[in-house]
This record gives sequence, C-alpha cells and structure tokens, in this order.
Amino acid sequence: MHCNWVDLSKYDEQCTEYANEVDSLKLGFVSSSYRNPSPHRIGKLGECIFGELFNLPVNFDLHYQGDNGIDFKLNGWIVDVKSTVYWKHPDLKEFPNLAHVPDVYVLAAIDPERMRGRLVGFCSALRLLSMPPTDYKGLGRRYWVSGDALCKDWLILDNHSMKYAKVA
Repeated sequence: MHCNWVDLSKYDEQCTEYANEVDSLKLGFVSSSYRNPSPHRIGKLGECIFGELFNLPVNFDLHYQGDNGIDFKLNGWIVDVKSTVYWKHPDLKEFPNLAHVPDVYVLAAIDPERMRGRLVGFCSALRLLSMPPTDYKGLGRRYWVSGDALCKDWLILDNHSMKYAKVA
C-alpha cells in the first residue's frame, strides 16, 4: 500500500508565509543543515500531506526552538514528519543528540517543481535510533533509514481517520 501524490498548491501560500515568519524569528541563527533554500516551507508542506491524509489539523504556531519533535498526536503516539526534496530516492534522516524523541517518524517526499508530495513511509523512533549514527552521504553524522525500508502499511498508524481515497 502506498500513498498517492497530493497537490500542494493549496498549501503553498500558507507554508511560505509560515517559513518567512520562522526565518524572521530566527534571524542571525546559522545552520549548516539547510541544504535547500526553504527548509521550513518544505517541512511544513510535508506536515500538510500528513494532516490531509489523516484528517488532522496542521499547527502553524511559531516557536523559536522548534516544535519539540511533536508535529502531530495520533492515537496517543507523538508523530514527527520529516520532509525531503529528494523525492526520487528519499531517505529518512535525523540528527544525533536529540532533545526530544517522538514515537513515530514519517517521511514525506516533496516535488517542489510540480508542487506535489507524498508520504513515503514510517518507522518507530526505536528502529531509527537503534543503530549508531553514521556519515550520511558526506553530510555528516545522521541516523537514517532508506525510504525503501520504511513501513508503508498506513493502517497500522490509524484505520479510522485516514482518507482511503488517497491511499492505493
């Protein structure tokens, strides 16, 4: 079972506005982890996909120190959505030295040129963090799991609120 592409054009304006506000809030804060020009926009677009498919509201509140790894709460689980623009061969990645650990990580792949995205899969934090972090393709130490190895049975997360029309 896999998720179909979701049209992101309906979320782009709000996600761009959110990203601009986050960037203003963090003015002067430098991070070498920003490999794409708008990481906050891409991340929020990924959250919009999850919110749409699981019929959950997306939180657009601003926090200087992030959302503490809590993008959603679903059936008692804390869910952290990770987004990537490497949509052809996506991998789920997380930095070491986490302050907060969710129960579940979800990977969203964003195709910004076509303004579409999809959920790739998910895994427990226990699975992602069970191996020591390694150098990820020259970008530094990361916990990571190949997108191909992620669980794609979305009904495990929730079989009540998911929009089945979006899942094939």
